[in-house]
Parts: sequence; C-alpha cells; structure tokens
Amino acid sequence: MIAELKIGKARKKIVAGSKALHHLLPDLVPPIDNAYTLKFFFGRIIVDGETEEPAFRLMYPCFREISAMCIHKINKRLAQRAEWDTSITKVIDNAIVGYMRAHSATNSTPE
Repeated sequence: MIAELKIGKARKKIVAGSKALHHLLPDLVPPIDNAYTLKFFFGRIIVDGETEEPAFRLMYPCFREISAMCIHKINKRLAQRAEWDTSITKVIDNAIVGYMRAHSATNSTPE
C-alpha cells in the first residue's frame, strides 16, 4: 500500500507513505524516517525503492514485538498524555529517536 501512494516528490516512498498512513491508522502503521528509524534498524539510510518493501517487511514485525513486550510501559506513557506520544507506534518511534540521539551523542568524537 505504501508503495502505491502518490505523496510528495520524495524518492523514499517508505518515509512519506508510512507517515501518511500513520495519521490514518496511528496504532497500526509506524511512522518511518531516514535519520532515526532506518538507521536504527539497518545502520544506514535506505536509498533505492527496491529495498523499501523488504525493509518494511523486516521492521513491521519488530515494531509489533516491541509493542507486545513493552505494552505496559507504552500505556503508562500514553496515560501521561505527553504531546508527542499520541499512539502506540508513536511512543515506539519517540523511543527510537531518543535512543539514536543518545547513541550518536555518546559515539561522536571531537574534531
């Protein structure tokens, strides 16, 4: 479905498509971005369209597993009504962003 959406001019349909579907189905479709989500799962940004569908097929079960393993913590976070924590998948996305920011900060070396 993501590959068939005609959203924006972005080369990466997985990014624009997942974010659009996330707004329609927030607890089902996780928002995916280059800087955090793709680097978290694959260690790099996916560039070509041919790898997007296999990438999504690998990531989606991971989101589901994280959700199942952490549902009590996620629900606790949702109950706090934090501005950026609007759904199960968004709480996971925010955790990935936080992890990646912390990880990149601890691994950066001064020039």
